[in-house]
Amino acid sequence: MSCTLDERLFVENLSHNISLFKTRFPELYSLLKFDQYDPAYFLKMIPADYEMLPALKDESFSLKVKDHYIHSKYSPIIEGKKICSSINFSYALDTYFCFLGLGLAYHVESLIKENKNAKVILVEPDIFIFILFLASRKLDFLFSHVNLVIIPATCPTQTLAILENLEIGGTFYFKTDLEVSKNWLLEFNTLKTRHKKKDLLNCNTLKKFYIRWLKNFIKNIDIASNLPSISIFKDAFVNFPSIIFAAGPSLDEHIQELKDVQNEVIVIAVDTSLKALLEGGITPDFVLLMDGQYLNYLHIAGVNASSSILITELSVYPSVFYANFNAKCLVSTFFPLGKYMEGEVNECLSAGGSVATTAWDFARFTGCNPIIMAGLDLAFTKNKTHSLSCKFEKDALLFSDRFSTLEKASYKMLDIKNTEIAEGYKTKVLTDSKMKMFAWWFESKIEEYSDVKTYNFMPQGLKIPNMSSIERWELLKLLSKNQVKDKKKIIDMILEKGFRIAKMNKKTVFFDKISSSFMEILVFVNEALTFLISPQKNIIYQLQTINSKIKKNKVYSHTGFNAIIKSVEAEFEAINTTY
Repeated sequence: MSCTLDERLFVENLSHNISLFKTRFPELYSLLKFDQYDPAYFLKMIPADYEMLPALKDESFSLKVKDHYIHSKYSPIIEGKKICSSINFSYALDTYFCFLGLGLAYHVESLIKENKNAKVILVEPDIFIFILFLASRKLDFLFSHVNLVIIPATCPTQTLAILENLEIGGTFYFKTDLEVSKNWLLEFNTLKTRHKKKDLLNCNTLKKFYIRWLKNFIKNIDIASNLPSISIFKDAFVNFPSIIFAAGPSLDEHIQELKDVQNEVIVIAVDTSLKALLEGGITPDFVLLMDGQYLNYLHIAGVNASSSILITELSVYPSVFYANFNAKCLVSTFFPLGKYMEGEVNECLSAGGSVATTAWDFARFTGCNPIIMAGLDLAFTKNKTHSLSCKFEKDALLFSDRFSTLEKASYKMLDIKNTEIAEGYKTKVLTDSKMKMFAWWFESKIEEYSDVKTYNFMPQGLKIPNMSSIERWELLKLLSKNQVKDKKKIIDMILEKGFRIAKMNKKTVFFDKISSSFMEILVFVNEALTFLISPQKNIIYQLQTINSKIKKNKVYSHTGFNAIIKSVEAEFEAINTTY
């Protein structure tokens, strides 16, 4: 760093602010290693092209990075006030407002001094800028602010993960600062777009199937609530290799290639691949079915899977619980209202939009390592959507004729609006936005659990960056080093104990808390209706206040109503954009 003033001032400011930072954010203080070096050391580490210069027209500093001014060189304080006054904070009522890019934070200072109750998140990707911010002046006004979150020098993935756990009312991009962190911002916005698409997909799904899932859940409570949780299999197969069979077009080939190794691995199947596996001579140890539609029940209807364990949840189609399996174990339901009613009874697994993602998380949950994915194309390999042995393809073949061909049926299943050519493991492949989202889920989860090695067996489909391909000879070599021993014996022992515990601890679902919470929301709704019937002053503010109260209610945030509202709001936004 270079400056035209005595650096003792910056050292003094930095020392003072680091002390405040330690008191307010002790964990961040340690992570940034402020406890290991003195303030002067941090200032010496800053590159020479980061310059803190005195402003020309007020008693403040401007920041210049590589000939690029972050703030006005004349009056950064006045500039900060103008920026703050241009931001509409009214819609961020009772939620956090995120400043993405901090600089020396004159705009944030103006906001905090004018809005004592504002909830503020400060994100600064560049550690050098953050240190200079701490050295610029004494920041008692900031560290004494009650509602404050600081996210300094974190990668885009971590930043987004933190922000997703907070209710953000709005995001302000300090673009002049973020010019220094262009690559960071590009990756952050890419991830943000992906998350937004994923959330909207989940919201739309919830809106479409909410009533169906509710009916299923109520019907299944008495049938299945005393089944054991998958918690009985927690770390049961530590370092056992496993193969997960998805139902992509390459499944038919993979069945033949993997048939003779099934006794050396934990075999996990998704519901859509079950019949193909049984017909091909592979008996899964576990089968996962998570979708509440009747059509998904048909994937297991009539099969004899008496040697397999079904992993499912309470909002699936009721007939699922009468299917012929060795045993059935429960995952915490993905249906939000059911999850709220269910409490902490069953263990949770991740849902990435596809049952294959949940199967991977189940394998990780049980301790399996490595995990080999088979039939995971995430692409329209050979212009097909699923394995030829799957119900989708069989039905298409059964009902095909000269006018409605098999190819025409496959074409109808393509999401033409969202199809695109993308990079595959071997060549370019045809995929769509939904399957790319599944691929991104795998990519992010494999990064999160980097100790769990995941391979894609003889892949023909969409390339997943951190999921390496593995050929048959490589798999055989891998299995020779780490074989499963007596897996059936282990599974039987766990099941016996699990059912014994489940019988002793009869599960109940409590409806009382749902009823009382709904009554609270009803009070708020009636209050809002009163304002609408008899208009008063500041009606918008009154309705915003009521809306804020509703959003704080546990039923709203824990039962999926918030997701349905998001879906409806997105529809209105699309209509307004069109017209």
